[in-house]
Amino acid sequence: MSNNAYMIQLNMFTDVYSMVDFLRLQNSLSPTMSIEVGAYDADFSVQMSKKLWTNMYAFEASKPVFDRYKDVLATEAPRVKYINKAITDHEGFVDIFYDGQTNPADVGHNGIKSGRYEKGYSEKIQCTTLDIFFKDIKDHNIALWIDCEGANREVLAGAEKTLSLCSSVYIEVEDKPLWDDIWLKDDVLRFMQNKGFVQYAEYGYAPNQSNMIFIKPRPFSVDNR
Repeated sequence: MSNNAYMIQLNMFTDVYSMVDFLRLQNSLSPTMSIEVGAYDADFSVQMSKKLWTNMYAFEASKPVFDRYKDVLATEAPRVKYINKAITDHEGFVDIFYDGQTNPADVGHNGIKSGRYEKGYSEKIQCTTLDIFFKDIKDHNIALWIDCEGANREVLAGAEKTLSLCSSVYIEVEDKPLWDDIWLKDDVLRFMQNKGFVQYAEYGYAPNQSNMIFIKPRPFSVDNR
């Protein structure tokens, strides 16, 4: 096996393990709702549907990806609400960038940030914020998953109320600016700490990228690792 192939497999394993750990954590936190931003095939929401009877929301900005999985999810996970919208810091429309080198339905790295891949084309898509979309929710315990290809600042800025209802947050972060004009890991860590979260775990899975898990302090200890 080549070194490149080995690293790809190792990165995939670490990525999967971090999801397993986050899902295991929910056994202690007992959420009543899950939100997935940057869902792709909505795997996290599908897994949460085995724990929750309702209130699973998965947002996917890419229309080609959404069209690929919407019928599959409607059949295999009908309780997951799969929504074709970008989550950002405003409501209206935003540009999504496609790399132009791969079939856009086959990859999850297209998004509202540019600079990492050669831009093939862009299109305007509907966008909203978590706080606007969930403006009527209250008294929920939310597990929030964010994998938004560099748009953490925009997603978090539009989620002030939503975050106040979250007991746990899983978020992909970057150590270096892989996209233009993004928050790096330290920016995300500072923001989450200011919102009352503490870091539970971090999993490096690719060069300059990792997945972080945050939880709200509770009067009991949570340790499922």
